Amino acid sequence: MKIAMKICVLAAALVLGGCSSIPKETEVTKIDLGMTLEQVNAILGQPKTKSANKKEASKMCLGYEVIQYQSMTLTLRKNVNIGFDNGRVEKIDGC
Repeated sequence: MKIAMKICVLAAALVLGGCSSIPKETEVTKIDLGMTLEQVNAILGQPKTKSANKKEASKMCLGYEVIQYQSMTLTLRKNVNIGFDNGRVEKIDGC
């Protein structure tokens, strides 16, 4: 019985620990207009999606996955798009 309990605790720790690399939605408030791509990535991690603007080569849109809500049994994730122009944040949560 003690072994089964230890296995359950270890499994829970592994599952919850795996989500720690995804930032919480509140981290988005740390993003300011004019920040560089490197500064944004330091806060939110690597983007999940990247798209270039075909009409304006200096613009791109990066999509970051964040945790909107998390409990022991449920994790809600959301995508946040950050718009860049010449390598600096132009729009937050929209492109």
